[in-house]
Amino acid sequence: MVQNPKTLKIEKKKLTLPPLQNVAQALQKGLTSYFESVEVEVVDCPDLTSAPYCLAAPGLCGSTRVVEVGGVSHFMPLYQPDKIYDLRYFPDLLGLQSAAFIGTGAGPFTQGHCCCELLANAYLSKKEVKILNRIAKVTDENDRGYIVELLPANETKFVLMANLFVSHGKPGKVLRIHCKKRLKNYDFPAAVRKCLAQEFQNQHLGLGGVFIVEGSKVRQHIPPKEFSKVPINTSEQLNNWLKFFDMNPPLVFVGTILTDQMDMDMILQHFHSFSQHGEGGHYHYDTTPATVEYTAYFNLAELAVHVDKPPRTSSLSVDSITPTGTSSH
Repeated sequence: MVQNPKTLKIEKKKLTLPPLQNVAQALQKGLTSYFESVEVEVVDCPDLTSAPYCLAAPGLCGSTRVVEVGGVSHFMPLYQPDKIYDLRYFPDLLGLQSAAFIGTGAGPFTQGHCCCELLANAYLSKKEVKILNRIAKVTDENDRGYIVELLPANETKFVLMANLFVSHGKPGKVLRIHCKKRLKNYDFPAAVRKCLAQEFQNQHLGLGGVFIVEGSKVRQHIPPKEFSKVPINTSEQLNNWLKFFDMNPPLVFVGTILTDQMDMDMILQHFHSFSQHGEGGHYHYDTTPATVEYTAYFNLAELAVHVDKPPRTSSLSVDSITPTGTSSH
């Protein structure tokens, strides 16, 4: 049964909103130590409903929020099968007449209580509902060992947790970040986050949006079909449970970044991907730094919101998983 939205506890905090040009300058300066080629500018957001982005709304502007729903402690040490949510309730829950949702989460229990990644991409208003949500799940149906599939247009549920960038989905000014050739062992969102945290010390910034990876495979994970029947309490147990894959570009990623948790127990960075060639999952890093290319469109968030924050039962976090396998970081 879906959680009653009227009973969900909501925590909110205002985020710092420096001028976008100041943020662009900070990233231009900071990212040059992480990438050989860096170009950051403030631009009019392109139409993100068009290829290759294929989002449900054209922009990233209007009443912007970084939203976490539930959390890691809803599925570790053991998952809680009653934690089912429905995006249809979330515009009202967040005080919005219309809302575009992009980001990450745990996919709905569409086949019993099977485990899968959610690639959130939806627009909901009183006049229009456009659901382009996907799931990535492990399978033995093909040589890859996983599939990414578009959920039915009326499927708006997710479970356990989500990290979502929420806006009215309107056009407007956004950050465009273009980076080539990674120089350090930091993934792209981590580099962005570290640059902002350093430049805007003692301030709280949040942002979200979309980026594309070209020129390199990307190390990603998808959970196995079954939730762990044994409590997951350590990083080693978590890594042994997850399934890791090197996925082919181009890949489109959606998600969120926060410079700090602000005592709200929120995940600092979380991105999931999809593609036109049927690959996708939870982003960790590119596998060939010398040839990788990133193009991102991000916007700042006005608010950080945590819905149904669980009591802390796990010390683990999805933004600090160290993938297993042979790929070099």
